[in-house]
Amino acid sequence: MNISQKFLVGKPLISFIVQECQQYFCRELIELSKSDQVTQLFLVLKPRYISSFNACLMVRSYFNLHSNQSNLYWLIQKSSISRTVEMTAIDTHQEILQDRQVHKYSKGDNIPLSNTFFGYVLQGLVKLSTLSQTGTEIMTGLATSGMVFGSTMTNLPLYEATAISDVELVLIYVSEMRAIPNLNQMLLPKIKQRLQQAESFLFIISHYNVEDRLSSLLEMLKSEFGEPVVGGTRLLFRLTHEDIATACNSTRVTITRLLNKLQRQGEIKYDASKHIIICSPPR
Repeated sequence: MNISQKFLVGKPLISFIVQECQQYFCRELIELSKSDQVTQLFLVLKPRYISSFNACLMVRSYFNLHSNQSNLYWLIQKSSISRTVEMTAIDTHQEILQDRQVHKYSKGDNIPLSNTFFGYVLQGLVKLSTLSQTGTEIMTGLATSGMVFGSTMTNLPLYEATAISDVELVLIYVSEMRAIPNLNQMLLPKIKQRLQQAESFLFIISHYNVEDRLSSLLEMLKSEFGEPVVGGTRLLFRLTHEDIATACNSTRVTITRLLNKLQRQGEIKYDASKHIIICSPPR
């Protein structure tokens, strides 16, 4: 599901099922509890931030005498058998985006915000931030390909969007929500995705120790923006020490010191482009 076990535990399975399959999935869940036979479901799953795939779900219900309820045990595998809803979802997505003007921003640019539209990121990384009462910048989120952002999603009086890399995006106007029937269905999972990420950032800064904040941040970045490489996981985007300090509610000097410490300990390293590689633990 492209998410670490730390953040996966407790999430409902339905949050990884494409919208078009969810009603079918709920109907099948009702029937599952009535039988102790192995059932096979073919669905389209959508891991976090990567492409969806056809999946075969093997499930069996066991009645738990202690809790007096049925428990479901799942085996999930990729499948060559597809459901027609997958193509419908892709076609709808392309239909919504195809005639929109692409807006391009260079690294470091401030991206204009308005209560009249959402930004839908096609490529690149956008930093979402606000200012504290003391003028300190606080990171509230990161939006990359397939994610939405906008001032319509927050009540913060000072809210900024900055391109961390070169960014391409399209605008989706709030007024279109009524005009395009499928638009709500497409945007709802994207908005939920942003809210979940915002909660992750709140969890990070809740740690009293800055070292723990940094550790939690790297774990989240690894699960959401990482790609496997030899010896670990490489972050897809380069974040400056200032960016990381903003996310951790700390100073650049402190973050530089802690990153250097992690590098000496062999927990992180850098590639030729200065992207952080989070090293795999030794076996």
